[in-house]
Amino acid sequence: MKLDKSYKKSGFTLMEAVLAMMIMFLIVNLAVLLIKSAQNKAQQNFNMKITEVVQDLESPKHAFELVEVRSDQLTLYSKTEEKRYYLGNYVNHDMLRYTPGHMPLVLGVQHVFFKKERNLIQIKLVSNGKKSISYVYIPPQKKR
Repeated sequence: MKLDKSYKKSGFTLMEAVLAMMIMFLIVNLAVLLIKSAQNKAQQNFNMKITEVVQDLESPKHAFELVEVRSDQLTLYSKTEEKRYYLGNYVNHDMLRYTPGHMPLVLGVQHVFFKKERNLIQIKLVSNGKKSISYVYIPPQKKR
């Protein structure tokens, strides 16, 4: 019995299928690594922004004194500028900012909570699904 030489086989060989699976596996792994890298970078940026806020609150640039702590807002007095500032969540624009004026500090803020713990202020922040708890020292305002 002779086989017809004009017969052509259609479809993939086992080796071609394995090679295609390996390529797909590599593409998926690269995509996962890129996503994780982007998430880590976003978390680092968020942590750096929170650190900047704490440093700004404690810096001699403003020389802040604590006037009042509410759960949604800090009232501060700047000795260098001789005026009051309010630190809180600007709800309509999802940001943590100082007022008066417009000084956004952290964008994408869904919730901020302030609490006085002894001589420290606890700042709980939820921004873009990330949670942060920071502590800052702001001396109380001296009676004038």
